[in-house]
Amino acid sequence: PLDVYAATGRQLGVVGVGTTQRQLSTAHWERAVEERLGQLALPADRGAIRQWMLALPRPKYLPPYSTITADSAGILWAGLSFPGDTISVLRGIRPDGRLVADVMLPAGVSALEVGTDYVLGMVEDETGELHVLVLHLDRSAKT
Repeated sequence: PLDVYAATGRQLGVVGVGTTQRQLSTAHWERAVEERLGQLALPADRGAIRQWMLALPRPKYLPPYSTITADSAGILWAGLSFPGDTISVLRGIRPDGRLVADVMLPAGVSALEVGTDYVLGMVEDETGELHVLVLHLDRSAKT
C-alpha cells in the first residue's frame, strides 16, 4: 500500500498497488546481488563478496513494488518488476486507487520519470554500462 498526502502534509488515504505476493526466486536474488556489487565493490573484489552476499539470509517474498514515482497529473507509477524478471511492468494508479494502466517496458528498463507522453528510463547493457532512454507513451486510450 501507498500513503497519499496533500501538499499540506495531510494524509488523504491509502492506495493499494494491486499485486499479489511473489516468491523471491534464485534469479531475483542473484541479479539483486549483482546490482549491489556493481554499486559497492571494485571488479577485482567482487568474487569473494559475491559468495558472501549470496549466502546471506534472504526474504521469502518480493516487496509489492520496486520503484515509485508520480507524474504531473497526480498518477502514481509503481514499478512491478525486479532484477531477474524477463519483462518490466509499470503500473499507473490514481490517488483514489483506480487503475490507469499497466505499461510494458522493454526487459530490464527501470522507469525514472513518467511525463505526459514519455517514460524516461534506464537500462544496463551486457557490459554493465547504463543507458538512459526515452520511450513514447500514448495516454489517449488510458486516462
